Amino acid sequence: MLPKDIIKWVKSMAQVKDAAIAHKYESCSITFIKFVGIHYLFENQPTVEVIKTINKLYRRIDRLTDPMHLVEKIKTVGDVYMAASGIPSPNNLHAVIINDFCFDVVEEVRRFSIRYKVKLSFKIGISSGPIVAGVIGKNKFT
Repeated sequence: MLPKDIIKWVKSMAQVKDAAIAHKYESCSITFIKFVGIHYLFENQPTVEVIKTINKLYRRIDRLTDPMHLVEKIKTVGDVYMAASGIPSPNNLHAVIINDFCFDVVEEVRRFSIRYKVKLSFKIGISSGPIVAGVIGKNKFT
């Protein structure tokens, strides 16, 4: 689930005891998309159906992320979707790229809401600037 470059880095550091896998990026943009009250929309549906529906939504958003488009999905945790531009491949247009990505997400959620007859509410936050990225953990990387 990690980018190929990071996997190589992790493997090379695996033999070094207490190695810290970290890198500072001088400039990038990160977005958090938080779906609000999504569990209430599906409270009368079986759990499996809820997961299937949320999975369909996230897969639609995943299609908008692509290293060739300079947007990298970082992770999802429950009702939050995180993506970035400018990492792991730095670029000078990361703020514009992540902004365009977020507008595409808005349109994709609109289409999803129409198709599945649900009214999804969400918040989008974008932050740009320097970050430190690293691999945390041994068994399940974060």
